[in-house]
Amino acid sequence: MDFYHGLNLCRQAIEALRRSGNLDHWFCDRYDYGRFKRVGPSLDVGAGIDVNFGDEMLPIVSAAFRRFDGKPPSRNIGECCRDLMILASRKTLKP
Repeated sequence: MDFYHGLNLCRQAIEALRRSGNLDHWFCDRYDYGRFKRVGPSLDVGAGIDVNFGDEMLPIVSAAFRRFDGKPPSRNIGECCRDLMILASRKTLKP
């Protein structure tokens, strides 16, 4: 997977997580011919990207963290994706 596809994939995964709050949620990947992807593995791809979010993504990332009563650790995509996976898995495991 090339860098830009991974970047777009994790952006869409963060948007889907913001809406659903579930790592097992499926979303339609607009940049991969409409194939359906799961949020969790897509965030895992994003965890390997060591680049900062742009200003246009910051409100979406912040809203995803607010869903889990958290705050973005930085503007780094990898750090945010890792922390979102941890927060979402804790929420999913609660009864």
